[in-house]
Amino acid sequence: MTITANNFDVISGEIRESLRGPWTAKLEIDLDSERLETPIAVDSPITIVFDDGLTPAVTFIGTVKRGAEDEGIWTGTVVGGAGKLRTILEAKYYNAGTAGLVITDILAVGEVLDAVNTDPTVLAYALARWGRQKGEARLALTRLAKEFNGVWRIGRNGLVVFKQVDLFPPAIGEFDEVDRNPNLGEIIIAVDGPVVEPATTLGTDKIAEVITKWDVDDPDIVQILTVEDPDAKPRGAAAVWAAKIRKAVESDINYSQFYPATVVKQNPVTLGLELMPDDERIRGGGLSEIQIRHGLPGVKVKVTPGARVNIFFEDGDPKKPAAALWPDGSACLEITINPSVFLNLAGDPPTDFVTLANAITTSLIAIITAAPVLPTDGGLAFQGGLITGLAAWPSAIQSNKVRSS
Repeated sequence: MTITANNFDVISGEIRESLRGPWTAKLEIDLDSERLETPIAVDSPITIVFDDGLTPAVTFIGTVKRGAEDEGIWTGTVVGGAGKLRTILEAKYYNAGTAGLVITDILAVGEVLDAVNTDPTVLAYALARWGRQKGEARLALTRLAKEFNGVWRIGRNGLVVFKQVDLFPPAIGEFDEVDRNPNLGEIIIAVDGPVVEPATTLGTDKIAEVITKWDVDDPDIVQILTVEDPDAKPRGAAAVWAAKIRKAVESDINYSQFYPATVVKQNPVTLGLELMPDDERIRGGGLSEIQIRHGLPGVKVKVTPGARVNIFFEDGDPKKPAAALWPDGSACLEITINPSVFLNLAGDPPTDFVTLANAITTSLIAIITAAPVLPTDGGLAFQGGLITGLAAWPSAIQSNKVRSS
């Protein structure tokens, strides 16, 4: 078995593959080996090949992340794919899109989708609304995968694959079991190459992680397999610690708090707001068609550009942004209240103020009409007083801030 990286002999190494995320490798490479030399530099592509000359070679395609040479020996680390998933993306919001559209935007950092092995149901998964917060591309992929209870990883071919359900087919290849530790959920096997991959099975055991190791002092290749816990809990101290770190990093946005924002404009038909958040982590190009939650039924409000409002996420769900609580008492253009019976404006007992106003007006008109037939002076003095009083009645202009339909 020969193991090479860019055609140089690999003295020793360790490749770690998981159900989620990219594979990684630590390598020691002999730069003095007499093979076709391809430069090994940080951020350059690298291909690791296991070849026994009999069966098809096993290839890992990745990118050098760090490394240095010392006396003809290069030591460094490699990550699967193009190594672009730590690129910081700006926040972005989607209305009536698909997971495929969101994935395409994320992978535009320089990674490539494995369209052959990705579940087509993932790409077609409908998203009525989706918010991508500012942060690393890999975290954006993880949040999206959680939405459809799936996983993403970078395969040995260097491409990003999404799975809604891992089928866990049986592992293919010959191996000898060396040891088994049920407490850690580990199986150690001796192999002629990296024959076992994650998301496969050995008997009834589902393989969640595979570490392939070899060393110049020991020509045998060993694979350490971590079995998936039935309760989906991480196995081993390292896995538990890694899960805690991942949870902390992936939860940097608190979807249970309010985020101040400025109104850019309002849709005159739907009354949805276009908002520009203060916090750059959720800002992006702004949020659109955000509905106002007034706290009262039957209320509609038209607001002015520049007004200040708070954004919150219903159920703590990034797909459900809404607006409420105008923090600075911003003015509005119009408030429409549509009660099903009547609207009470103080008073005891409550009174329908529109009906009351109409009744008063009707009564006064009736009095004026009757005034000319009053006895004695003909009612002229009384009529004149009423006319004077009605002249002081609030005009339509003075009352145009209260309307009745």
